[in-house]
Amino acid sequence: ESIHLKSKLDVEVEPNSDMAYVYIISAIAMVILIISTINFINLSVARSTERAKEVGIRKVVGSNRSSLISQFLTEAIFVCLISAVVSLGIVLLVIPRFNQVLGTALDFAVLYNPLVILSLLAFIIIVGLISGMYPALVISGIKPAKVLKGNYKSSGKGVWLRNALITLQFVISIVMISGSIIIGQQMSFLRNKDLGFNKENLMVAKQTFQLGQDYNAFKNELMNMAEVESVGGSIYMPGDFHGSGVFEILDREIPDIRVNTLTVDVDYIKTLQFDVIAGRDFDRNFNDSLSVIVNQAFVDAIGVEDAIGMKIQSTGGAALGSNQVGTIIGVVADYNFYSLHSEIGPVVISEGQSQFTPPITAIRISTNDLSGAITRIEEKWAQFTDENFNYSFLTDDLDSQYEADRNSASIFDVFTIVAIIMSCVGLFGLATYVVNQRIKEMSIRKVLGASLPNLIKVFTREFLLLTAIAFVLATPISFFALKNWLTNFAYHIDIGVLAFLIAGSVTLALVFVTISYQAIKVAILNPSRTLRMD
Repeated sequence: ESIHLKSKLDVEVEPNSDMAYVYIISAIAMVILIISTINFINLSVARSTERAKEVGIRKVVGSNRSSLISQFLTEAIFVCLISAVVSLGIVLLVIPRFNQVLGTALDFAVLYNPLVILSLLAFIIIVGLISGMYPALVISGIKPAKVLKGNYKSSGKGVWLRNALITLQFVISIVMISGSIIIGQQMSFLRNKDLGFNKENLMVAKQTFQLGQDYNAFKNELMNMAEVESVGGSIYMPGDFHGSGVFEILDREIPDIRVNTLTVDVDYIKTLQFDVIAGRDFDRNFNDSLSVIVNQAFVDAIGVEDAIGMKIQSTGGAALGSNQVGTIIGVVADYNFYSLHSEIGPVVISEGQSQFTPPITAIRISTNDLSGAITRIEEKWAQFTDENFNYSFLTDDLDSQYEADRNSASIFDVFTIVAIIMSCVGLFGLATYVVNQRIKEMSIRKVLGASLPNLIKVFTREFLLLTAIAFVLATPISFFALKNWLTNFAYHIDIGVLAFLIAGSVTLALVFVTISYQAIKVAILNPSRTLRMD
């Protein structure tokens, strides 16, 4: 069962995911729950003045503090219970789409397990207690005498906590926005990085060993097609697991080296358009049965400047065969034969012996009419065998290596949007309360000549300062978290300041718009009307 999430072995049945992504997504879910809890606490404490008279009267008629705390905690738990029912309904609706997009097989029926139900109920109660405890303590501690005299105000300690929680929300938003940007940049980097060969318009015909002795005839038929530029066969394609073997460097005091190995036909390197940087490619005009081509990583690993003409001997498991001596005739530039999660290692490429029938054949198509070219190639295939023609395109095969990364990035983007919306909703509610609390102040300022921009400045200044503090706190957190995530890739982007500046600017803009909207709505009211309000 560990193969899908925990295994790091080669030659798996399909590209694996990573348990780290499960932890990351779970952590993000908890972050969203934290934002919800912060919103609940903030709005509950902010509304404490509205419930002050209720609490004062209850205390006067005999209610003690413990009964009031129980009441408010019960209310909080009830809110969580209603939320859980709604969320389960949403989960039931979105699971089919979720499975379709991510290729999963999640089933809602797993929630019918009695243990899961009990765990969910316990979780609801715990979240209700956490979110409701502080508001319950604050509201139940209201002194009846102050309330009934009409001079109760929320404490400075409550304002301090509210600001701290708002700042935490902004920190989360900035971290998630910057994370979404960096992850998107890395996914784009994976798609567009030069891999050392041309992956475009390259069809990969599978199981071509089924052609047997007809393979060369099939290949010649393809080469005669106007739609086909070149055809080359191999036992592996980039992205597949490559074989490996140990080689001895003859006539040199160089330790034996284990390398990846690859057996190809004479046209493979030309078809994939590898860059031959020294020596030559395999050539029909030469007997290259004991010739090999290596990559630059091989040359670097053995520590020489010029490897052309060097003799190497396979000591087991290599493409040349055990104890056979090969001559290096060419060096190709390093190319990514595995995913960008892995560094490029040494490779020895040998030409297949006589009657070599490659199991995989690369067909470079030179027309934009891919569907027409595919149809004609299938017709050629049918002339030699009744077996099904199985093919793919190399771009799709290589992209599949990053399926887990892309899926997790998509989920992260969705969660980022949800977290931003929830933060804005909580801020909107809090801004409504704060502005309404200072409505008379705004009216007096307006009567004394304050302009609308000045009024907006007064009420946005505090929140913008909190956003600036959040940016200072969030940037290093996000930087180190993303830097750690990028270590999963041997080749990755460098983290620049632009992503953090964008995240901070977006958060700042959302805060400004949210607060300004509420401030403008109150500022345009008639001062004479608001000053007469009780």
